[in-house]
Amino acid sequence: MHDTHGTQRTIIDILRKGNQELFHSSMIAWLLEPHAEHGLGAGFLDGFAALLHAKGAPELQVALDRELPIRVLTEQTAGTGRYDIVLDCAQLGKVVLENKTKSLGEDSQLRRYADRNKGVHVVALGLCEESFSRKQELRMVRYGEVRNILASVVDQADPEFGVLVRHYLAFLHRELHTLDLITDVYGSGQLERHAELSDRLALSQVHTENDRRFLDSVLLERFHRHLEDQVPTLAQLDWHVYKNDRSGVWMADYRTDYAALPRPYRFRPELRAIREDVPHAKFWIHLELWNGATGGKLDAQAGILQLRAGSEGDNRQVCDRVRDTVGIEGPEVFMNKPNPKSKSFGLIKSPIQRRELVFDALADRLVAFYERFGSFGP
Repeated sequence: MHDTHGTQRTIIDILRKGNQELFHSSMIAWLLEPHAEHGLGAGFLDGFAALLHAKGAPELQVALDRELPIRVLTEQTAGTGRYDIVLDCAQLGKVVLENKTKSLGEDSQLRRYADRNKGVHVVALGLCEESFSRKQELRMVRYGEVRNILASVVDQADPEFGVLVRHYLAFLHRELHTLDLITDVYGSGQLERHAELSDRLALSQVHTENDRRFLDSVLLERFHRHLEDQVPTLAQLDWHVYKNDRSGVWMADYRTDYAALPRPYRFRPELRAIREDVPHAKFWIHLELWNGATGGKLDAQAGILQLRAGSEGDNRQVCDRVRDTVGIEGPEVFMNKPNPKSKSFGLIKSPIQRRELVFDALADRLVAFYERFGSFGP
């Protein structure tokens, strides 16, 4: 197969396996088996062992050097948990690979695995850096590194099963290139490449809600890093990106006390008065995407900026007072009145076009939206 850049469909696309973590775990485990039908021998295993060693997990490399028996297992139950891939390195212990493609892994989950059994060394295996929580501190292997190892040995593949190996390599090329395109289009502002991104997604037949959420979460996490590097005013905020909300993928800062920040943020007097009058009332800015990274017209609405609120008092009073004292400007609209028992509800929203998701432009919109309801100062 000559399509190393993923511009054609693959066997993985035809069988609709690309979004299934179980498929990828089985595929990688198969490649790690030196006597399996792929014909790579120990080529992929050796490369993977060297990678783990470089990341501070030498058990597999030591086992190979000592010619100790190694078992490669998948879907292994351990107590109430399940290990995706297990490399059983005889008396040296086990290396557990917790695999995440388009779902998100948490540090707490990995630490439970690491603490559950003595001699178990946990390694995060993710499609990209954003496949795991930013708090994740354990070793991580990215699919880009898996692809590089496979690309270095693919020419050794068996003539029959090599078709599957080459198609899997092409699939990884395309999926990873799609993630790079998100950075090129929205991070670097190369909007002329937006059509290329749309074509790639159409080719891979990305269509599920989880696919859309994952790509939007990647976009927001990378935007988050952009703020940390380029926008000091917003970098000081405690951003959280959340993927599994029915309304969309969003990023917000729930901070209630901004006074300790280098440039403290102060809400407008009208909003501060509401916080003083309504029990436990609070306000925050909320950036939400519905379908930002998955193609479509650049002028189409891809999400919203919101002023949101929460209280343990009269939510309708909060809403009415914001309407009466703050009002709306430009393209903003008031959101529906909240349920009196809601702990979180939207007040004012402003639409975001897909072309405004370019990181510099989006940061400007976000700063302006903050300054619409307050100000940053010394």
